Amino acid sequence: MMKKSITIFAFATLMLCLGPVFVSELNADCQIGAFIADWSKNATYPWHGEQGILNYEEIIQRKVACIKIYQKIVDEFPFVEALGVHNHGTESSPTVPYIDIHPSTNGDDSVPRLLEIINGDFDSYIQNWAFEAKAYGKPLWVCFDGEMNGDWHNGSGAANGGATLDGYGDPTKPDGPEIYIDAWRHIHDIFEAVGADNVAWVWSVNNSDWPREPWNKFQNYYPGDDYVDWLGVDGYNWNRVEYAGWQSFQQVFDNQEDEYSNSFNRLRAISTEKPIIIAEFACAHELKANGKRKREWITETFNLLETTYPYVKCFIWFDMDKEENWLIDSAGNEAPRAALSDSYFVSEGNSGTPTLNLDNLMSLALNKNATASSVETGTDLVASKAFDGNLGTRWSSAGSDPQWISVDLGSFSDITKVILSWEAAYAKSYKIQISDDGTYWADVYSTTTGNGGSDNISLSVNTRYVRMYGTERGNIAWGYSLFEFAVYGTGGVIEEQKIHIYSINMFTTAAKGGLSFATAETKIVDSNGQPVSEALVSGHWTGLTTDNDSAVTNSTGLVRCDSDKTKKSGTFIFTVDNVSKSGWTYDSASNVEVSDSISKP
Repeated sequence: MMKKSITIFAFATLMLCLGPVFVSELNADCQIGAFIADWSKNATYPWHGEQGILNYEEIIQRKVACIKIYQKIVDEFPFVEALGVHNHGTESSPTVPYIDIHPSTNGDDSVPRLLEIINGDFDSYIQNWAFEAKAYGKPLWVCFDGEMNGDWHNGSGAANGGATLDGYGDPTKPDGPEIYIDAWRHIHDIFEAVGADNVAWVWSVNNSDWPREPWNKFQNYYPGDDYVDWLGVDGYNWNRVEYAGWQSFQQVFDNQEDEYSNSFNRLRAISTEKPIIIAEFACAHELKANGKRKREWITETFNLLETTYPYVKCFIWFDMDKEENWLIDSAGNEAPRAALSDSYFVSEGNSGTPTLNLDNLMSLALNKNATASSVETGTDLVASKAFDGNLGTRWSSAGSDPQWISVDLGSFSDITKVILSWEAAYAKSYKIQISDDGTYWADVYSTTTGNGGSDNISLSVNTRYVRMYGTERGNIAWGYSLFEFAVYGTGGVIEEQKIHIYSINMFTTAAKGGLSFATAETKIVDSNGQPVSEALVSGHWTGLTTDNDSAVTNSTGLVRCDSDKTKKSGTFIFTVDNVSKSGWTYDSASNVEVSDSISKP
């Protein structure tokens, strides 16, 4: 995307920004955030997963409090990415995903304009986002249509009425800002209507207005205090002549001599009560003196954030080699490490969201025994994958009606809510049923108008077994498929889930050149003898070869580990050192065996 500014510019994006702090909970510190990507490998702005975060943290020698994710409004809520970010932190201090949702890209007229959003043409997408965000149930920062005061994207005020006065609403106000405000409020109101109280709203502008005209000053786009939790701003030191050359941090964000660029003062004029987040910023690399100037810029910037701008409560470093080399360590890692070692910059995300009933609860169905009417042919998309707490896995049925999936909670519980997170193969008509014994079922909810996404169903029942019974598929080309089937409630006893080794079988395989190797096939089961998938088995080889090995069990509870190849004769020995799975306890006392061997002549 193009960036342009008299002083400095950020990205053209429409944002839904998710984040950790509300005003009442501000602390005297600043949270560390980042956007991490590799432009050479990706034409969009993905989140680069756990390893990307770990690499960045190794560079700065600090943990991050939040990670930014970009997403189009017509795309699905990034459940897997958001959970990955959240789980990167700790239970008491999760890393917060900051989701930037944009309806438009450069010159793409097929994407929605703001009037179409106001008119409800994209309500189905927005409602899905709202329901998915609510079902996610953890703190989020959401920013919609950031940099609206720039003219390089279809969500800008310039592209949606601009300075005209008679095309929309109040004839005394410019249409561009007025349309933007109504679009923002429309989206915000949909989230509020569905009860997505875990979302904090970030209103984010570009540090400089473009076009540089009074009607386009970013303060004209402010939706109002009731619609915004954070004030955000994007800005970059481009080190380009057309963008005013090399600029200090203060020239980028606090240029007192330019009424179109003094962003911090203008944000503070809007509100001194709301925290400010630098939603995108970075410094270009300068080749002279081996990057000395960039190192000095980084040192000065983080010193100023602490001493001069205490109202900036979070920053997002745009860590990407794109139009310029924005990487924080392009001039070495010494400067960012030293600057961010100061305790003023914190790695602990402050969730700061209103109380959400589900936020502190574990699904009563998590990792419980599950069964289904069928599994999609040729796949391992078994029932247990809808109850593993992982929105990257799913259950999928055969392509016929009816189909069902059920879970045994292990004891009677007072159920208050069921959340179904559908894959594209959703149910148009289905029932939620309960049972005392898993044989006789009673209907407690039904619908014939299901449309996928997330279904948040309130209940008030006491039961042990819960079932989704689908009678009509939303897509007749497929079966039924659920990423997650969560059951929430109180009372009830959540029994400890245990796993152990059921068997280890060995065999050898001949390879080229007289070499051969051994395979150890280990089976992992639960306390009821049922196979457990996605358990990590770690072990080591002795005898003919010596090395460590680990792998994850499949849907039948089996995992294979291969030794190194050898020409020698003797005995291969494999010993399991540990078995682990999130939410489960390794019951080593119940192991049938922990080691096995096989001879090679």
